[in-house]
Amino acid sequence: MLYSVNSLPTHLVVGVGKSATSWIWKQLEDCPEISTAANKEVHFFNKNFQKGLNWYRSQFLPNKIVVDNTPDYFSLGDAYKIKKTLPYAKTLVCLRNPIDRAFSQFKYHRFIRIIDLKKSFIDIWKSDVHRIKSLGIYPDVLKEYILFFENNFSTLFYDDLKNDPESFILNLYDFLGVENHKSKYFDDKWMPRIADDKKKLEEYEKINKNIQLTKNDKNIMIDFYKNHINETSKIIGRDLSSWMN
Repeated sequence: MLYSVNSLPTHLVVGVGKSATSWIWKQLEDCPEISTAANKEVHFFNKNFQKGLNWYRSQFLPNKIVVDNTPDYFSLGDAYKIKKTLPYAKTLVCLRNPIDRAFSQFKYHRFIRIIDLKKSFIDIWKSDVHRIKSLGIYPDVLKEYILFFENNFSTLFYDDLKNDPESFILNLYDFLGVENHKSKYFDDKWMPRIADDKKKLEEYEKINKNIQLTKNDKNIMIDFYKNHINETSKIIGRDLSSWMN
């Protein structure tokens, strides 16, 4: 079977996990000018590279804009591999307060039962299970993407999505170069394996009902992340001091 070269991604959403990447995927999936992978995450550059470009093409339908939305690409070394394979592609990351991001990952991993439910959040975070701690260290990976993609790299922020979703989506579509499109999923909350399933959402809320981020836990995390947050702020040119409040 032959695949059109146009089915290779023109844009990639490379991260960060638990920073609205599933919600972003649903908006893009509903846009007629955009093709996305049916299962959201392709993992070509970090898990499936040996399968080759024909396999990669087969994950998408040709369209004006083809987007690979795989948050795990926010890792050292992936920017170089993407640039070498797709030299004209554009990349996008959505950043979130690393403290909130880690806590969100913890709750989701409790829901899908891939961490010990008896262990506390801070113990899981300290041990960096599933990179729950290190995924919030942004500077070095940001520097790599900026180095290789320069003006073809853009940063969005989870805070902006929460505060002004209409402007957030406008900025997203502007970067993609498509007309503004209000998705039918715009007002929904999307998480993998939950989607719009009310029973699963109720289960998620039930299992995390008594889970809280304590002041002591937050202070420990602020002490760890503060230098990384300050450096991220300098790289991006945006005041991120609110992440430490």
